[in-house]
Amino acid sequence: MPPIATRPATISELAAAAASSPAPPGRDLKYYIRLAETHRKTASAYLARAKQRTDGPDGVGLDMERAFIEFARAATLIVETIPMHREYAGTLNAEQKVNLTQNGQDLLQNLGELKSGLVDRYEYYAKSPQASADAIPVFKAA
Repeated sequence: MPPIATRPATISELAAAAASSPAPPGRDLKYYIRLAETHRKTASAYLARAKQRTDGPDGVGLDMERAFIEFARAATLIVETIPMHREYAGTLNAEQKVNLTQNGQDLLQNLGELKSGLVDRYEYYAKSPQASADAIPVFKAA
């Protein structure tokens, strides 16, 4: 693997980024379903772009991080927000609920696969000379 120039984000930093932009409360159920699908499509586009990039590990890593954030946002909607929605029980039939559950499982699987690659990338960076240079505190005179 070529050297990584910029420090990759940790999984906790990516999770915090995903949580920093929650879905607005009080919307109808279809809004949240459409929003989850938008996040899933955006994540898939970032992931596809990461696989096609040839400009080095920093661009690939950034696209992987963005995909993780978008998959996390979609998963939060599918697994937490939508099942707790007041319209969930009355609007969706049994088949739709099963499909939603399967979509949630697929999103969690995507997150797990991305997490593995992102953790490996961070650990590779942490062992590099660049990480050592980044760890040296910079003294700024007042």
